[in-house]
Amino acid sequence: MVGPILPKTHPVLTDDLQQFLDSHKKVVYVAFGQHAVLTTEELGLIMTSMLENMETGDIDGILWSVRGMDHLFPKTLQTRSGQVYRIRDLFDKKEGQDILFLEWAPQVAILHHPSTQLFLTHGGAGSVYEALYKGVPIVVFPFFGDQPAAAITAEENGYGRWMKKDDQDQATKAVQEVLREDRYRLNANRFKALVQIRSNHGVQRGADVVEEALYLHQDGKINHRRDVRRDLSFLKAYNLDLYLFSLSVILGSLFGVYRLISYGLQQSSGKAKKVKSA
Repeated sequence: MVGPILPKTHPVLTDDLQQFLDSHKKVVYVAFGQHAVLTTEELGLIMTSMLENMETGDIDGILWSVRGMDHLFPKTLQTRSGQVYRIRDLFDKKEGQDILFLEWAPQVAILHHPSTQLFLTHGGAGSVYEALYKGVPIVVFPFFGDQPAAAITAEENGYGRWMKKDDQDQATKAVQEVLREDRYRLNANRFKALVQIRSNHGVQRGADVVEEALYLHQDGKINHRRDVRRDLSFLKAYNLDLYLFSLSVILGSLFGVYRLISYGLQQSSGKAKKVKSA
């Protein structure tokens, strides 16, 4: 009914982030909100999927908001190509580096930069809307609450994929597929229009709905917004009576056809017997 409601202003890119994004063309931004704490195994799976896609050239940069989880990353990782990476060394910021770990990230500004090609997210509503506002496809690594539903919705609407927690091959291919197939970007751009339209009037729409409830309620009930199905029987509320009637008509028609055919066959058989007797 209302929203999404997104901030009109947001923190801008720092100089080093601006330089990083300007010097790369295919960046994946990774962030999992404020509450999710990943295990070392989960971090290893995600990091491996990123590194394997860097090896194939599908991405050329990674921005990861780690929020104090740097000590949970595995010390080393080996991709399926046999390449071994010393992950802890990657946390040392060096000029020209293709992987940048951040304690804090201006998420909206990163998503607004044209070099950001994919957002790997936990699937929180705010993060999903911020990505879609700029038409950025997503890969969802959900944890709890409505996050698995966000992953399902992304797949059903074609603007993202669900990254599974127990399958390295699927994790790598989920990222690769979203980056390689244009349909994900096209679908994200379709929803970009919807999110921008709805968010532009979200606050006003929310205020209107609150005022409507305040002035029109009767004993705490907003009768004109009451779902009429609540006043109907279960059969009528879901049109089951119509379905049952239609089914009975179809079955009755089929039975009638069956009886006509049976009668016709009986008549034909009777005539044949009379001819033989004669």
